[in-house]
Formats: sequence, structure tokens, C-alpha cells
Amino acid sequence: MVRVLITGIGSTTALSVLKGLRIQEEIPVEIIGLDSNSDSAGCYWVEHFETAPRFDDPIYLDKMLALCKKWDVKLLIPIVDPEFPLLSRVREQFEQLGCKVAISDPSVISHCLEKIETYRQLEILGVPTPPTCSPAEQSLEAWQHFPAIVKPNIGSGSRHVYKVDNLEQLLSTIAGVPNPVVQKYVEGPEYTIDVLTDFNGDVLLSVPRLRTETKAGVCYKARTVRDERLVEFGRRLAEQLNIRGPACIQGIDGKEGFYCTEINPRFAGSLVMTLASGVNSPLMLLKAALGLKNDYELGSFKEVQMVRYWDEIYYNPDQMPSKGWELGWR
Repeated sequence: MVRVLITGIGSTTALSVLKGLRIQEEIPVEIIGLDSNSDSAGCYWVEHFETAPRFDDPIYLDKMLALCKKWDVKLLIPIVDPEFPLLSRVREQFEQLGCKVAISDPSVISHCLEKIETYRQLEILGVPTPPTCSPAEQSLEAWQHFPAIVKPNIGSGSRHVYKVDNLEQLLSTIAGVPNPVVQKYVEGPEYTIDVLTDFNGDVLLSVPRLRTETKAGVCYKARTVRDERLVEFGRRLAEQLNIRGPACIQGIDGKEGFYCTEINPRFAGSLVMTLASGVNSPLMLLKAALGLKNDYELGSFKEVQMVRYWDEIYYNPDQMPSKGWELGWR
């Protein structure tokens, strides 16, 4: 039995990873779920649930190491962005316990989590990306790229993301956005490319999907697209950035080509689409952590359409189920 620890187990992303490990039958798995909320939905879908301290709590690292030792964890999959810098710096401590951490190097984490750093790194690599600036470092009076997008330098989802059409709107909007950056708006369909590398940096998969409807940063309608140009874009960028483990690349397919806008160094919230296309990336990651061979051929996935909806679970609060499948989850 192989044990896997997943943080932020109540999140959409963590539940997607969990589904990937549940639907496979190649490797017997027990999942330890970690979350600061002891009543999150995810805590009922795992064999073992543990309450997590915040990433900035002095006991966070000791707690994580103790859990990995207690359960003999072979793979730690972090989901919550603020955890990444610390876990990236100390991953060797987990490896000494026999636990692989699905996380990239600290420099890669920095380049991905801060949008202005993403822009700078993509510029260095020669990867097409919209002009981006930080108002803290550059006067906005000279900004000529309208329409533009204003968003937080560090953030996820669509919180505090606004489109502005002129300088007056830009100056009034940035006051309400924490640590803002300004990015040229590119007209065109929006894509996310799921990528995964093994722990040596060899690219295992690149699966693009067209995002046709999003709400509050969550994708509700999408379809996977077998576009060799985008598959190759994801593969090449994962190599150029030295990604280790999962990442999702976001971008716009504009009139002049594909522009990368953001990179998240983790699994995507809509990972379920990659699963539905016939590519089980959580299983592939686990096999890589165990030193097992992955036979998947890059680009060999199905095109599938997704329409997402929410479902509910009801239970007697005085008789809490010990396992989620007791509630009929599939």
C-alpha cells in the first residue's frame, strides 16, 4: 500500500487529484488529506484526515515532516500556493524520509507565483507574453497598451481582476487592487495547458484545453483540444522553465499567435478534464515518484467537452461517516 499526502484537501484542485488516484487500479493507494478546515468536503474522501496549521505557523514544517514520517508517505502533493516557497526550499528533508515532493525549484516557484516575475522570465526565454508592468516600479503615465488587464501580482482565480480601456480607468482601478500589475489585454480564446514532468524534468504530458466559460476563476465549460502547436508549446515551456511535477500554463491564442499570461506550478482546478481525456496525471506522477515507467505518448489524448455542475452530500451530523464512499461517492 502506497500512501500519498495531499494538502488543501477541501479545494477543487485537491479533489480532482484525489479522483485521479481513486479511479486507477494499478497501484493500491491510501490518501492522507490535510486541511485547516476540519469540516471540508475533502476530509470525507480520504482514508486519513489531519488538521493542518497555516503555512506561516512556526510548527507547519515540523507538522508536515511528522505526518510524512508517521504515515510513511511516498509522495507529497502540495495544492495551496502560499505553501510552495517553503516546501520547495526544504524538499530534501522530505526526501530523507523517502517522500518525494511534487514541487519545482525555489527560483521556478518565484517566477510562477509572482506575475511580474513570470513576465520577466518569459521575456528572457523569448516566450510570447503580453507587455506587463508593476505600478510600483514604473509610472503608469507612459502606459500605452489599452485595453489592459489589472490584477494582483500574487493571487489566484479572478479576484480583483479588471479590464480597463484608458488611463483614467487604469488609475482609478489600481487603488482597489492589492499589489497590482498591469498587462496588455489580448483578444482571443483562452487556453490552459496541463503539463507534468518527472522528478528529472522529463516532460510526461502536455494537454491543452479551451476554456469556454469561467465564473470567479473556476472553469465551468471547456474542452480538450488536440492542437499540436499548443501541445508543443506546453512541452517546450515546461522544459525551458525546469518544471518539476505538475504545472498549468494559461494563455490567449491571439491573432499573432499564442501568448502565455500565467503559470501555476501545481495541478489545475480543472484537472478532471485531463482525466476524462484518458490521461491520469496524478497516477503518472505517483509512478514517477516510485521510479516506475510511464508509457504515455505525448499528445495521445481524447478531445472531450465538459459542462460542470455542483452536487450535494447530505449526512446526519451526529453520525459522521468515516469514509466518503459510505455516502455513495463515485
